[in-house]
Amino acid sequence: MRNETNETPSPSCNLQRWLSPPRATLSASVQVRHRGQPITAEIRVDADRATVQLAEPTVAAPGQAAVIYDGDRVLAGGWVAHV
Repeated sequence: MRNETNETPSPSCNLQRWLSPPRATLSASVQVRHRGQPITAEIRVDADRATVQLAEPTVAAPGQAAVIYDGDRVLAGGWVAHV
């Protein structure tokens, strides 16, 4: 997610479904946008929300889909709540 200071902010996602029980924190890849490339991220899970610290900036907006991957395995999916 990109901002004016070129920092990589921590977007928040409303998670709709976990395919296995989540850990409180994990390292994984996150893909936003239909054709976006997965980006390495540190993820902090709190109930049905996750705060994502991306390793590099990307373009996204609230309401866009976000999918969390471990390699090619989908861990969870949801919607970007805010950036």
